[in-house]
Formats: sequence, C-alpha cells, structure tokens
Amino acid sequence: MHSAASLEKWDFNPDGTFLHTWVGGGAGASSRMSERGTFRLEGGELVLQVNKVVGAFVASTGSKQSTLGAGTEISAETRHMKITLRGDKGGGGIVLDGVEFKVRSWQ
Repeated sequence: MHSAASLEKWDFNPDGTFLHTWVGGGAGASSRMSERGTFRLEGGELVLQVNKVVGAFVASTGSKQSTLGAGTEISAETRHMKITLRGDKGGGGIVLDGVEFKVRSWQ
C-alpha cells in the first residue's frame, strides 16, 4: 500500500519576489501547485501579494491510461501570515502560520 506524501517549499529572493511550491502525490495521483508574487515584512507578519498561480495534476486510471490537467491564473490576492525567524536573520529557519520550514543551501 502506498501512502500520500507532500513537499512544500518557499523561495524568498533579495529583490522582494517569492516562489511558493507544493507537490503532493499518492497511489495513482500526483499534483503540483506554485504561486509567484512579491513579499514584504510588516512587524510580525509576512505580507504576500500573489500575482500568478499555476497548477498541474496526473491521475492514473489503472489500464495504462493517465489523465493530465493543468491551469494558470493571474491573481490579485494579498495574504498576511504570522512569521517568526529562527536564528540570525532567519538562518535557522522560519515559522509561517505555525508551520516550521528549514533553510536549504545550494552552496
């Protein structure tokens, strides 16, 4: 028996833009969603201006057939999330609305 799994990732860039990606999957199905926009810090909040949302999925029907789907939309959503930085300038990770994220390094 296969269990569902997911991965959530945030990329915050020095120019004030972000990319948020979520990938999930389980037996016979998987999906991916990403959103892009700009961010700023206001006190203890992270304010996100989401500009674009993209999603895709694949579902297997079992008879060597799969159903694929995708979509994109322009967004004007503003989202406020409570943020806590761990360590010096967030070098130990961040907590967004109670969910802890670790820092990854490509170096």
